[in-house]
Amino acid sequence: MRKYLALPIGEKTSHAARMRAKLKNELVGEPEEEEEEKKRTLKQSKSNTGVTKQASGKRDLKLFPVKRENITKQSKYEFISMERQKAVLELSLIAKRSEILKMDRAIVKEEKQLRELEKDIEMQNQRFEEFLKENERKSVEARTLFEQEDKLKQEKNAEIKKLTAEIGIIKREIFGFEETLMDYKRYKDFLHRLSPPEWQEEQKLKALKAKKFSDKDREENQEVTLKHDVKRKPSSSDRREAELSSAHLSDAGTDDSSDCEDDPGMYFTDPQQLLDLMAELTEQNLSLIQDSARVEEKLEELQHAIEATRREIDEDYLQIKVQIDDVKQRRERERARAAKLQQKVQLHVSLSTEDRDAMLDALGEKVAKVHRSCVDDRMTNLSTFEKVADIESPHAVTAGGPGEHPWRDAGEHEENQGE
Repeated sequence: MRKYLALPIGEKTSHAARMRAKLKNELVGEPEEEEEEKKRTLKQSKSNTGVTKQASGKRDLKLFPVKRENITKQSKYEFISMERQKAVLELSLIAKRSEILKMDRAIVKEEKQLRELEKDIEMQNQRFEEFLKENERKSVEARTLFEQEDKLKQEKNAEIKKLTAEIGIIKREIFGFEETLMDYKRYKDFLHRLSPPEWQEEQKLKALKAKKFSDKDREENQEVTLKHDVKRKPSSSDRREAELSSAHLSDAGTDDSSDCEDDPGMYFTDPQQLLDLMAELTEQNLSLIQDSARVEEKLEELQHAIEATRREIDEDYLQIKVQIDDVKQRRERERARAAKLQQKVQLHVSLSTEDRDAMLDALGEKVAKVHRSCVDDRMTNLSTFEKVADIESPHAVTAGGPGEHPWRDAGEHEENQGE
């Protein structure tokens, strides 16, 4: 049963059909049909098996009719089982052979692929060897090229260092020449300033005239070149030459004009002129120094006088400030007194006539006391207003502070008591 289950589906169906036919023949008792079935099965096995199996099948078919009469029913079952096992073995053999054929085909295919792979590997190895050789050749060439480039670079660096040193020397020389030129220019400017103003004006006029002439000549040259270009209609090379010539003429004109402007000429032609001028300038400097010394002395005297005047002004200012403060204090006191008198007047106005008379009498007595103590001790027939006028007259009262007016203090004291 296990072998039957292990068979493929097609073989299982054929095997099941044969088994059903055999069982039917055994039950019905038709040995001839059984033999025919066996023959058919044997023919199928012969067609699937090789030449050796066909020969063995024929011998079995020849022996089978001889023994058919002597076998029993038991032996039939054994024979059927043996035939079954034989068929199963034949079927397994056929399957194994087919698998072997497939494996042989696969082996041939794999061997073919292996040979192709070996060829590819050999070709790749050859290519790799060629690549290594080429790479080595290129590395050698690159090394030699690098060495050459390094040598050229070293030579260029050495040349650059040499040129740099030469440039430094030239720069130092140029710097020295520039310093010398600046010194000469300063000397020239100093001599030009020492020259007379009339000569300087004359040189300026000459420079202006020369500039005008140079500008006029340059304009005329440009007009001539333009007319010539218009008549000829020159090519690009001729036009370039004309432009260069005009530029050269304009540069020459500007250089000449700049030279005329920068080099107006020298006034001093003899060193003795400079010595005489220096002596004259020395005398002028000495006279100026003396004048400045006299001016400084006068300035010091003026400063001392100004300082003394400032001190006097400060002292006067302090005295005036004290007097102003005193006047302000007196003004405040008078204002306070006026306010008190105003209050008294308002109080007097608000009182009745009897009270007013009594107050006037009391005030007259106080004024009389103050008059007797300050002006005259004798009895007089003056009125109250006249007594007040005598008290306030400048002949009877002297200017001063509150301590210098005892009558005022006494009157204020009496007024305060009356209040």
